[in-house]
Amino acid sequence: MAANVFKVGSTTMKDPISWQWEDSQIDTSLNRKPVLGIYWKCTLSFNMMTIAQYSSWDSFDDGASHSVQLPSPHSYADTTYTGAFIRVKGAGGAGANQFVYNATVEISGLVGA
Repeated sequence: MAANVFKVGSTTMKDPISWQWEDSQIDTSLNRKPVLGIYWKCTLSFNMMTIAQYSSWDSFDDGASHSVQLPSPHSYADTTYTGAFIRVKGAGGAGANQFVYNATVEISGLVGA
């Protein structure tokens, strides 16, 4: 199986150590089954990346929507989603060796995941 490629627009990004998909539960039905919205969120986790790699992700945390390529939560095939919002958070401080530790990237607004 080929490695997944993470992209924002045409920019290939640093691969996370893990990623987690989350659907959007907007309500519960009368029989207590979840009613899911159309939007999904994917959280990417990184244990370490260079300042340049972090800055690359951070440059897309601008409030604008972006086209992203992520592995599908169903097939794991690389899939392009449009209208995604990117938020970089949870980064530890840069070490003396110019690395950023324990960062997460939250990609939300994913439709049809």
